[in-house]
Amino acid sequence: MSCTDDSTVTDNNKPTESEQGIIQISKDGFTESNSAPLLADNEPDEVLFNQKMRSLRINQPLQIEINEQQELYFKYYGPRKTTDLTVWGQIIGYDEEFKLAHFDEIPPFTEFHQKLPATEASKVYQTRSGKKIRIEKNPYLSAADLKISVECNDKFYKQVTEMPYNVRVEFSAYSGSGSWAYKILPAHCRESIAFIMNMGWMFSQERTKDTLNAYSFYANNDPSSLIPKQTILDRTMRKNGTLVLGHTSGVNGLGGGNTYGVAEWQFVSHYADDSADSHTFFHEYGHCMGYGHDGNMTYGDSKGFTEVCRRLYTEMSRNKELPVYSRRFLGTRKNGKLYGSEKYLSSRYVIEDPELDAIDGGLVGRKLGELSDPTKGTPLSLTIDYTKIPGATEATFTPKDVCASGNRVYVLNDASVNGTTHFSVEVFSEADGKLTHLKSLKEWSFRGATQTFIGTPKGIACDGERLFVNNINSRTDVFDARSLEFITAIGTGNWGDGGTQTVHAYETVAAGGFVFIKDKKKVNIYDANDLTPDAYTRVSRFAQTERLSEADVVYGADIDSKGWLYTTYAPGKKIYTYNVSSILESSILPPAGTALSLTKTPVDVVCFNSRVLVAQNSAPRLIEIDPANGTTVKDYSSVYAFKNLEKMSVARATLFAVDRGNKIVIAIPLTQFN
Repeated sequence: MSCTDDSTVTDNNKPTESEQGIIQISKDGFTESNSAPLLADNEPDEVLFNQKMRSLRINQPLQIEINEQQELYFKYYGPRKTTDLTVWGQIIGYDEEFKLAHFDEIPPFTEFHQKLPATEASKVYQTRSGKKIRIEKNPYLSAADLKISVECNDKFYKQVTEMPYNVRVEFSAYSGSGSWAYKILPAHCRESIAFIMNMGWMFSQERTKDTLNAYSFYANNDPSSLIPKQTILDRTMRKNGTLVLGHTSGVNGLGGGNTYGVAEWQFVSHYADDSADSHTFFHEYGHCMGYGHDGNMTYGDSKGFTEVCRRLYTEMSRNKELPVYSRRFLGTRKNGKLYGSEKYLSSRYVIEDPELDAIDGGLVGRKLGELSDPTKGTPLSLTIDYTKIPGATEATFTPKDVCASGNRVYVLNDASVNGTTHFSVEVFSEADGKLTHLKSLKEWSFRGATQTFIGTPKGIACDGERLFVNNINSRTDVFDARSLEFITAIGTGNWGDGGTQTVHAYETVAAGGFVFIKDKKKVNIYDANDLTPDAYTRVSRFAQTERLSEADVVYGADIDSKGWLYTTYAPGKKIYTYNVSSILESSILPPAGTALSLTKTPVDVVCFNSRVLVAQNSAPRLIEIDPANGTTVKDYSSVYAFKNLEKMSVARATLFAVDRGNKIVIAIPLTQFN
């Protein structure tokens, strides 16, 4: 191939922009035409488990070459961006390198390719010494003609590439059965690279070696027969070794030889700002080092290998020493496709950094979205009893709760006759002040199976798009408010405190892009964007309120126009308030000041126009309270002779109320409360 030096390209013959040969890629220069995500969630198995296509030496995150398509091609396995990276080229037979490419910023896990410009036209390049050379057009230019090298002073890139730990990382689905039944996913692979980079860097540090040397490790259940300290250090480094990553289920992990598998929770929990639990990773690594359970290399107390490593790893993560020290770099819990790990989990230790803020917007609360005005619309004045429902009888209709949206009214029925349940949502359409019964929602289809309410229904709410039905069996079913098609379920159907569970479910408030579900202990807060069919029974809790004493009673809740959540608490005759105008992910919200104390037991609360109405379980049944201190402003018992007022809602400038004693729903214009 032909190459001429700067005697050909002079200042008087300065190359035009079109003659410049350097591949210059800006931060925004990675497009669909020249790049693709590496280890993307939709990556096919034939790629993911092909060692020639997906594997790396952990201290060589950038694999770069001139490929057979005459392209500059690389795979970047870094979990963090790399900045200011230059690729130098050198033509065989020419003694000076020239600047072939420069990347302002390479995103994490990126595959890149771009045709070498000199294959299509003569191009001018600048050498290391500043000279300009012209490389003549050569459509046959290949890797045999061109050597390349990389120069990068990025802190993260240097930290990883300069460490001596050089384990090769591969991925496998293993047997696909038993403990390997659920294959490793791309999100797991990305996290495994982050962890092994961190672990490798940690084991490469003199501080780590000193720490390990300060402890005594043994095998064969014989504390007096210690493993030589240098043996421990040598085996941690695993020089030129391989780890084949897999995902286990039913067990926390499996390891030994090159086999290195852990359960999903371990892939996401190892950071200090997650649950700071890397125990299983180090336990299985102990097996990969050749040790069994008969010593303190995989088990043991705080002086065992796994715990010593876990503590040091967490400390280095907290101090931002590890290459990938925070879960916020990858955001796998929130953005990765996983089998079922909690999407939101409070941090064991908070880690803040401007680079992290640039990735996820910072550790700031998410503001409550726009709230609908319940005083807008044409008010209604009507009653609903069993005669409004085709086929119903007085015995088969016992209204429990009510809500309305647009021209729809939804009544929750929890009737039970001699052990036979008649649970349903009765749906009505309103026109000119008159109701037409549309449907009795009792069962629905999901994933090819027929479902019904799995427990006694307790509450109903609508945000205009979705209809929410709570039931005692720790589940809230979500439907399309118009079509009544089933969307998903919040809660597993088994009570518990896990991030996808509720302790029963009594009441829902859906507003401002959030869903608030009152259970037996607390209010669970969900991001409405997470309510998808794929998240069925696995919708992760975004945040929650502090827990109160448990009680199986009627609960009510509502949000006022300022973003204050009111919840009734019958055992203490109180109403608790929470400022939810801005909600921090994974936070636990305390009550806002002193609870509002009432003289009677509150069962529900509604808010409109800075006013708060409260339903009570004894006379006076309906009162307005001062939201500042809970004192009674006015007794509205004369508006309607409630026999047993329970649940209420406000929409269309109307108060909808359930009188359990009279087994009716009554709609009262808000003008009656002036």
